[in-house]
Amino acid sequence: MRQLIVESPCFQLFVRQAILAAISVHVLFLLVFVYFSIPVLIVTNIGSLLLYIIALWLLRARSFKAIAALIWIDLIGHSLISSEVLGWQSGFHFYLLLLVPMSFLYAFKSQAKRIFFIEAVLVIYLLLDYHSYGSPVMFELPSFYSMLVRYINLVIFFIGLSYQLYVYNFLLQEDESPIPESATTDQLTGL
Repeated sequence: MRQLIVESPCFQLFVRQAILAAISVHVLFLLVFVYFSIPVLIVTNIGSLLLYIIALWLLRARSFKAIAALIWIDLIGHSLISSEVLGWQSGFHFYLLLLVPMSFLYAFKSQAKRIFFIEAVLVIYLLLDYHSYGSPVMFELPSFYSMLVRYINLVIFFIGLSYQLYVYNFLLQEDESPIPESATTDQLTGL
């Protein structure tokens, strides 16, 4: 299925839509952090926007491994920094969980590599939980806005996860499409 996924127009469309969605989310959070004057998160979101602009450029060359690496860098970095600044309750840690299904969408040469990446996500998540859960925050948002940011992150996470699973299911069905008769019939004997 490796060749099919990368060459599939559906997969390429999925990557483009994921990049554009990530850009939209980072613009939204950039505006929020500018409003609350949180310089660390302003810089973080500008950095994330630059990574996704580079990812759009890499999409033209179909450099899916490089795009995947940029997404991993962004999701891990953004989760760590935002959780440190706004605390565990902000919900930025949910984005780390999007890396698990992504490990299945981007085919690896070996199952061991996929398992390694999934275990790496688990270790990072547990370390972040250990470090951030209950720790004092660097910037305290007003209660209503803190809850709003958490629920926005939760909704974005569920939309991203649902879309990843939808695309994965679609690609599996595409891979199982029936073999054309010409591939299964001998031209000389008709068998």
